[in-house]
This record gives sequence, C-alpha cells and structure tokens, in this order.
Amino acid sequence: MSTTRGYPRWVDHTSLSGTRARAFYGALFGWTFTADDDSIALAGGLPVCGIAEIDSDLVGFPSFWHPYFAIDSLADLALHPPSDGEVVWGPGEYGDGLAQVVSIRDPSGASFSLWEPGTLPGFAAGGDNTPIWFELVTPHTAAVAAFYCELFDCIPSGLGTEESPYRVFTRPDAGPFAGAVAADVDPYWRVYFRADDLESAVLQAESLGGRRESDITDLPLGRSILLRDPLGALFGLLQPIDAPRDASTSAPERSAASPGIDNDNAGYPTTLSL
Repeated sequence: MSTTRGYPRWVDHTSLSGTRARAFYGALFGWTFTADDDSIALAGGLPVCGIAEIDSDLVGFPSFWHPYFAIDSLADLALHPPSDGEVVWGPGEYGDGLAQVVSIRDPSGASFSLWEPGTLPGFAAGGDNTPIWFELVTPHTAAVAAFYCELFDCIPSGLGTEESPYRVFTRPDAGPFAGAVAADVDPYWRVYFRADDLESAVLQAESLGGRRESDITDLPLGRSILLRDPLGALFGLLQPIDAPRDASTSAPERSAASPGIDNDNAGYPTTLSL
C-alpha cells in the first residue's frame, strides 16, 4: 500500500445491516471481522475495509462503498484548501484512533474522504479479495480533473483504445492511483476488489444474492464487472492483467487514448447510478 498523497488508503461499506453485509462479503471474499458493531474486515488477518451500520430509523437510506485517500496532514489542508469543492464533515476521528478523516464533496458532487493515519496506516493491498482500484463516475471528467490534480498533485492521462478510452489520475513519482469514467448520472466513487478468477467470483456473488450491473468489460488494468450486493451497494471485481486468464479469452490490443475523445465511459452503461 502506497503512502503517496492521493493514493487510496481505506474504504468502508455503509448500510442498514452490518450483519447482512458481513455475511455476504465474508462468504464471497473469505473475510473475517473484528467484533465491533462497526467492524473491520480482515483478509488473511490483515485489515481491508470497514463495515458500518447506520441507524435503523434511516429506512430507505442507500447502501454504499466510500473511499478514503491519503493526506499527509489535515492541518496543512486547512491552511491550503483546494480552490473548489467543499468539506461536508470533519475533521474527526475514525474508530478508536485509527485515523483522522475529513469528508469532501468535489465540484461535480461526488463524495470521498481524506485519511491521515493514526494507528491504522490503511488497507492491506496486493492479495486476492482486497481493494485494487478506485474509480470516479461523473458527467464532467475534464472539468473535475483540475480539482483532483490540485488536491493530490497529480496529472490526468488517457489509456485504453480509441473505441474505449479511459482516464486515470497519475502521480509522476508513483504512477496511476484512480480512474475516471464519464456517465450521465449523479457523480460518485466506486471501488473494485481483486478477483484472480473473475468468472468464479461472479457466480459466487450471484449465489449469495448479488446481481450483475454490467457485462464483463476490458479495462486498461484488466477484466472487470460491476455488481450490487444484496443490500444494494455497487462494487466492482477486477481481474488484473497479470492474473491468470481463461485460455479462450484474449486480451484486446491497447494504446494511448487521445485526451480529446469524448466517449469516456470505458464500455460501461452510461446510466448506471449509485
């Protein structure tokens, strides 16, 4: 897991039923959980995400995954805030001293948080069933890029093919850390978890009550699919290019995409919302 500013540090799932969320993701990914009401999911004994439960009075509140990105100092951020966007909560403590966080809404309306580590540096990365990629979905990829580049000292770049371009946020000192997809929906961030056997993972998710929200799609990073869990939260599975592939499936040729190409939805449904 990188400590570079802007890199994903944490992600959590919020719903009306932590019990149902733990049951689904525990069976799908083999995670175990700490005993707290707002528990930490563990993969191989290492932390990968949080599972939070909101008040049962909020019936109809949508379930969702929420990302946290690295920040060196929230105090420095207060002195030098980004020129656009707004703070919607914080700064405040996450868990019992795990981190200091602040929640932000970007200029397009997508919400995310910043993570200054306390006792928890962030999630364990690199293994199967762990967070592997984060993606902004917004109608305004070009307009919002300046906000993230100022906040995280990054640059936007294009990957993929002319038929299916894809935009990424990249740090010159550490490489890409998140993607951006153009879609005519209310803006939001989504998370992908690594699945070295994508087809088997999809079948397992469906057997547990999940449902497909897209076909399997080729991204510059690998093969992916979007799903909803039984509580309605949207998430993705990603089989990276370096993972084993079905011999009958060949990888598409890839080239640098032109920044001027307007079709920026990477092959996903343009009406899919959180």
